[in-house]
Amino acid sequence: MIRRVFLLILCVTFMAPSWDDSKIYTFNGEIVDSKCALGSMTPGEKKTHRICAIKCIQNGIPPMLKVQYKDHYRYYLLVGPGKQSANKDVLPYVGEQVEITGSLVRDANMVIIVLESIKRK
Repeated sequence: MIRRVFLLILCVTFMAPSWDDSKIYTFNGEIVDSKCALGSMTPGEKKTHRICAIKCIQNGIPPMLKVQYKDHYRYYLLVGPGKQSANKDVLPYVGEQVEITGSLVRDANMVIIVLESIKRK
């Protein structure tokens, strides 16, 4: 019985439907690589980390947008249309403050920005 309940919880958790919001949002933040920004390097941000982040993103590490809210940061995975890689699109902007527009997609526990446009601030 416990095994069945556990399997049911796993199925509900990992097979939860994703939602897609067709509204377009604008975000201001910094383009970072997900590996270093989430703890592999300190600091994994800003121009001092730019060369490393470019190499990570060139080698397939997914890019993220680091957005500051009052006293904390939020990180959004960045993808292109159709959830394709946005790595090449963001390379010129790594380590810089940018303004990004795109739609939000939630897939399991990740919040993703589907990139529509990007420009320097």
